[in-house]
Amino acid sequence: MSEYGVTKTEPRPESEAEARVEGVHRLIGRITRYEARMRADGVLDENRYVSSVDAWDLGRASKMARWGLGARFGTLKEAESICRRRMRSRC
Repeated sequence: MSEYGVTKTEPRPESEAEARVEGVHRLIGRITRYEARMRADGVLDENRYVSSVDAWDLGRASKMARWGLGARFGTLKEAESICRRRMRSRC
């Protein structure tokens, strides 16, 4: 430990650092794809971005609405209404 109370650690191997960076790049790509899908579904406004983990619920609601429509369990209007009601309760 340094005189300032900071714990000193040994540097990580370069291969481990590169693997972590690659993992972060994949995660960023996944998030941007999810945001694009949410915009296309109309549940995320243009120029808005996911800023919390509550967005996971939003994405799942969107996915379930699309699944229900594909399985012909309801209409688009019903799916939108359910999705929006559920998400308002989380805000």
